[in-house]
Amino acid sequence: MSASLRMPNWGCFSAVPILVLILGLSVFLYLWITRRNSTLTRACRWRLDRRVAPDAWRCAACGAVARGAEPRDCLRA
Repeated sequence: MSASLRMPNWGCFSAVPILVLILGLSVFLYLWITRRNSTLTRACRWRLDRRVAPDAWRCAACGAVARGAEPRDCLRA
């Protein structure tokens, strides 16, 4: 006689839909956090321009000028 190994039958409950939901939520959360922390566009390259002022920033791509902390957004209008 050979013993067959069978998985227990839990009815309609399965762990796969729960794992897919957790995976989907984690991917969404990762994308949201990375988007929230970085709003620079590809074209913007901020450089500190100390010839103008100690806190002056100039974009190497579009020429926009900003004062204060390093800008995170493209100021092109």
